[in-house]
Order: sequence, then structure tokens, then C-alpha cells
Amino acid sequence: MYQHRLILAALLMLFTVRAPAQSFSDKDLNALSDNMKQYDIIGLGEAEHFRQGYYKSKVELIKHFVQHNIIDIIALEASMSVADILNSYIHGEIELDPKGILASLNEPYSLQGIGLFDTVEILEMLEWLKQHNTSNYRKVKIVGIDCQNYSIPLSKIEKYVGDDLKMLEEIRETQKLINQSLRSILDSGVLVIKTTEWLNHFKKAKYNVRALKEQIGNKENSVFFRELEQFTNLWDDPTFPRDSMMYENLKQHVFAGSRAVVWAHNFHIENDPEFVAYKKLGVFLKENYPEKYLIIGVSESDSDKNYPAINIHSLDAKYDMMINVDKGSKCERLLAN
Repeated sequence: MYQHRLILAALLMLFTVRAPAQSFSDKDLNALSDNMKQYDIIGLGEAEHFRQGYYKSKVELIKHFVQHNIIDIIALEASMSVADILNSYIHGEIELDPKGILASLNEPYSLQGIGLFDTVEILEMLEWLKQHNTSNYRKVKIVGIDCQNYSIPLSKIEKYVGDDLKMLEEIRETQKLINQSLRSILDSGVLVIKTTEWLNHFKKAKYNVRALKEQIGNKENSVFFRELEQFTNLWDDPTFPRDSMMYENLKQHVFAGSRAVVWAHNFHIENDPEFVAYKKLGVFLKENYPEKYLIIGVSESDSDKNYPAINIHSLDAKYDMMINVDKGSKCERLLAN
């Protein structure tokens, strides 16, 4: 395997692409494809969220991977519940204006007025995937691997309570408690989570979720309860196990014959065992799938911004490949109709 990696690195360092509009050449896309087919999980990072250059380049790569049957799963650093809804949309199972829920892929960001997936680039990718799934036998699936929404899963479990007013009140109380908790973080800073009042509110929300799951939890609503449990366990856990949760969530979708690309920040996908605060997603994956996990970082180009050079290489030990592009301007947030 070590010898193979040296050969792979040498091959990839040969290619330097110079093209307008940050477009990869067919030659380089095919070279990438030829060297990816042995991997089941491909981490596709970004040095910074919400940058047009990074997003356009990643969408272009994903389209190529889909067209050449390299992947059949796109795993987003985003809400499991909302991604599940979008997956139904791209499979033609529901009617939906996706623009209306893209911001919900990360509710805490949305509450702060910060964009993440609510962009033209992501919307265009979804519509392209929907068209692909309509006209191809081999379908592509979207999944979320993060716990970044609570409002939608809470609203989705309401239909399972029937006419039980007590459970309905517990759902609405939980929504209110989490709203208050997150708003207090925005208003007072993150240290508010150490106060007795904040902890009591969040513990009550956590208790409600657990009680509701015991009463109405089933296979059909499992994704909603999984996200709610993780969301209410994450914020007051001093170990902040977000990356370990993302790993466990991704594992559910890794099976024989499947190939997944993980769309996330470079920080999460990289193999960085020296980071001491907690174990990153990429470290979990490299430890457990050492021969099957390929790490592609996407970072800023050092080249002339007027004539971008996209260099593919593997000089940083945290990554197997690094694609350098002009990160471009910040994306523009899409507003729901």
C-alpha cells in the first residue's frame, strides 16, 4: 500500500491545470477517477465554508464522480433530518422547493444569519442530481451525518403522537427550551452554557426527547430521534463529541458495494492525530478504513488570481491529495420564497 501511495503521489504531482472559470480539464478529472476507484470513502474538504470558488470546484468534482460511477452517496456535514428530506426530493418522491430548506441544513448557522449550504451552487447540484436520478438506473443518495437541526425533527415527530395532548405539549416545550438555550448563547456568549439556568433548560429538553422516543420511537422516525438525541447531548458534553457522532452516523451508510464522498470542512476530514482536543472524523476513518479512505483537501491557490492554477498534489501528511483553487468571493445566501 505504501508503494502504491508513492506512485499515486508522483502521478498526481505531474498535473497542473490552467483553465478559465476554475474548470478542471477532462484529462485531470480522468486521472483522478482512475486513482480513486479503490476507495470506498472520499473526504472532500474545504479550507473555509461558504466560498464560491471552493463550492463550484467541489460541485464540478462531484458531478464527474457521479457520471463515472465513482460514488453513489453524498454525505454532508449537515443535518441528518433535512438531508433525508432532500434525498426524497432528488429521488422524485416528494414535491419540494429545496431553496426553502437549504438553510435548515445547519439551523444554528441560520439563527445567526450565517450561510452554509443555502447557496446557488448547492441548489444547482441538487437539481442536477434530481435530473440524474430521473434518467439513470444507478441512483445517487444524499445523507446528512451531523446533528444541526432540531426544529424540523421535532415537527416531523408530531404526526406520531396522535391525539395525545401531553406528548404534543412536550414537543412544543422542547422546541421552546432549545430556542431559548441557543438564543442565550447568541446573546450572552458560549460561557452561558455553564450557568445553572441554561443547564436545567437543556437537561429538560434532553429528558423530553428521551421520553418521547420511548413512547413513539420507531424505524420510520429513527432519523429524527437520532438527530434530536445527538443535538441535546452535544452542547453540554465537555468532550464535545461532534466528530465521533459524525463518524457513527457515516458508518450507517458504509456498506459493501457503496462509495461515499464526504462534503465537509478540511478540519473534519483530515488525518490529524496530533490534535489533542478530540479525535477528528478523518482520524476515525483513517484508523478504521486505512485502505479505503481517501482524503482530498481543497484550499486556496497561491497562483495569480487572474489565471488560476489548480495543482493536485499530496505534500501535506494530513491529506492524500490537495486541490488548490481560488476560493473566490463569499457565496450569496438564498432566500426562501
